[in-house]
Amino acid sequence: MSDDPVKNAERLSHSYLSGGADSAVQNMQREYENSRGDFKSESQHKEYWKNVASELSETGHLPNMTVAYLDRNKGQFDQNSDGVISKNEVNRVADQDGFASIFANELKSTSASPKMNKTFYDQLAHTTKQFEFDPNAIEDADLNRWGRQNNRVLKRELRADQAMDAASPLYENDGALLHALDASRKENGRISKSDYKAFLRDYKEKAANGDEDEVYNERNARFVRTLLNGDQPLIKHQGPFGIGKGINIDKLDRRTGLAPVDDFSPHKDIPEDGISESEQKYEDQLAADALREKEEAEKSKVKTNDNCDSDLKNKIDSLATLRPNEGYSHVACRLLDIKIDGHYTAEQKREMDTLAGQLKNITTGHNTHRLYNGFIVPVSNNLQKLEDMNPSLKARMDQMRGVGNDY
Repeated sequence: MSDDPVKNAERLSHSYLSGGADSAVQNMQREYENSRGDFKSESQHKEYWKNVASELSETGHLPNMTVAYLDRNKGQFDQNSDGVISKNEVNRVADQDGFASIFANELKSTSASPKMNKTFYDQLAHTTKQFEFDPNAIEDADLNRWGRQNNRVLKRELRADQAMDAASPLYENDGALLHALDASRKENGRISKSDYKAFLRDYKEKAANGDEDEVYNERNARFVRTLLNGDQPLIKHQGPFGIGKGINIDKLDRRTGLAPVDDFSPHKDIPEDGISESEQKYEDQLAADALREKEEAEKSKVKTNDNCDSDLKNKIDSLATLRPNEGYSHVACRLLDIKIDGHYTAEQKREMDTLAGQLKNITTGHNTHRLYNGFIVPVSNNLQKLEDMNPSLKARMDQMRGVGNDY
């Protein structure tokens, strides 16, 4: 076979103008029938298309195609013509060899979902709360709602592609033009007519001095003039009553599909040629930041361990463990070796209250943290910080390090 049916299905599934999943299904059915002569036996043909279906299922395309096939060929599944598709009917179609069995098996498969792993049949059957015949069967309302949701996604992808094409000069070279426009007057995440004019003035001056570069050049200047004249309706941010022709960068990122999305999706498509240079730099920066944070954490850990070895940590954790009806003051007393009997000197009361307040501040949740019997106040993990703040505690810890008695 010359064509790759998986790539063809994925390409058509993402194209709203080409018909989306419905077009992908029709094309795949033609490929399915036309490919019979490419195999020596029917079993080879069946195995090949089983693998095709598996790939489309793994990338998350087959569910939408399954709904499109059911919508167009519901009669093949609703064999008793009662208006719904039952699990028994799906099982009967799955047991038969043929193109329809691809989608019947997808309905029976377990796939990822926001709440739990369910069969795709159960996900689809509960698309809508309203039902006409059977709450646990697939009805027309379920198919229609799923189809509408998928169409909205395809429309959003189409608008994002169109906006990205229109805004491409802004995002080239890691968004160099976008940043230059934002910084023309004041960098605030909004690009206004004044920013356009300031950029064009700077460009005119640079061009006169022969200082054109990858940002300040004739191509970008022409593009900025179209922005200034309001000739880019796909990317401009227009206020009420048509007032304003500027750009809100956050909104533009969302419009072009560059902003993060929270939609649940069991797959993430990666372009065949990999991610862009700007995306790669962003990923590299994230990795570098993570490595730096890890190194800093290791340094902090070493410093803490130097200050609090395992033997001392065990002793401190024992003293910092809350007992019934205790609070921060009780832990402070034990750490400072003050007898808990309510008869404190003025100095002991001051030291106890000071350390109790510091312990409260290092405990996650502060005053909102609900103390309970057995909770270990995180003293050992914050010992360096506490010793720096509290000389009395440091003196007590030094004493414990020196004598090595059990406490």
